[in-house]
Amino acid sequence: TCGAADLRVGDVMFEVGVLMCDQGSSDVSDKSIECFTEMIRVYTENGEATHTNVANALIHKATALIDRSEYDEAGAAIDEALKIYKSSLGNEAVEIGKAMLLYGTLHDAQNKNDDAMAAFNEALDIFRDTSTGEELNVSLALSNIGIIHARKAEFGEAVDKCKQALEIRKMHEGSDH
Repeated sequence: TCGAADLRVGDVMFEVGVLMCDQGSSDVSDKSIECFTEMIRVYTENGEATHTNVANALIHKATALIDRSEYDEAGAAIDEALKIYKSSLGNEAVEIGKAMLLYGTLHDAQNKNDDAMAAFNEALDIFRDTSTGEELNVSLALSNIGIIHARKAEFGEAVDKCKQALEIRKMHEGSDH
C-alpha cells in the first residue's frame, strides 16, 4: 500500500538522520534534525504517530537539539517520546531508562544538578529492574551519578559510584578498556 511505502521512506529518513548525527558538525546537525522531523511527519500522516519508531526519532532529535543548546525543544521531544514508550512498552522498558538518561544529560547541560541526579537515578532503577543485558547502561547511569556527586563536592559518593561503574565495565569489556 501507499502508506507502507511512505513508512519505508520515513525509516530511510531516520537512518539518514542517524548517519548525519554521527558526522558531528552543526550543518549536519541541522540536516539530521530535518530528517527526524520529516520521519515523524511521515509516520504521523500515516496514522502511526504513536509508533515506537517515532519515539526513537524524537530521542535522536532531542540529542541533536541538546548539542545545539535548544533545551526547551529537546525537553518537549523527550516528553513526547516517553509518552509513546510508556503507552507502547510499559513504564519499566529499557527505552524509558535510556530516555531518562537523556533527560539527565539535558538537565546536566543546563547545570541543574538535582534534576539531572533524579533522572539518572530513575534510569538506574529501570536498568536494574530489567532483565540481564543492561549492565552497561547501569554503568553509564552510575558514572553520570558519580559526576553529579563530584560537582556537588560529594566526593565519597562520587568515588563510590564511579568505582561501581568501572567494575561493571571491567566485567563486560575486560580490564584493558
